[in-house]
Amino acid sequence: MGSIDPTAQAAHRALRALFVEGRQPTRAELEEATLPVYLGVLNAFFLNVMEAPFSGRESVEEVAGYFTSLQSRHRDLRGVDTSVMAVYTLCGIRGVPLPETFPEMGARHVDWMGMLITAVAAENGIAGERLETYLLGSVARYSMGDF
Repeated sequence: MGSIDPTAQAAHRALRALFVEGRQPTRAELEEATLPVYLGVLNAFFLNVMEAPFSGRESVEEVAGYFTSLQSRHRDLRGVDTSVMAVYTLCGIRGVPLPETFPEMGARHVDWMGMLITAVAAENGIAGERLETYLLGSVARYSMGDF
């Protein structure tokens, strides 16, 4: 990965373990990545995957509807607030700030991002090397500040 920040590389390794290899990252893998960088790369990865089904021209209702339809096929998504995540998704894809009324991001939202990454990737045939490419792209996206 050339001149990519070592903490971004560490975040990549931890996220690769989770999403590509299907295992929990080791404590060492997590400790090498600082939390802000890990979350930044995760957010960039989320956006990369969400850009598979969405262009950014959709309405909040359309994106929320897509997420709701996923909930019927992916049990783990049943607790996801589809409206909140639709706003988050569209703001990220469009590169606009979240509304002032948007709830503060917390661990729950991070969990929802991970669950949506997994479900959307599965629905769009993003797996194996292709998923790894999306993840590598997220490191570059994070490094460029485009997340």
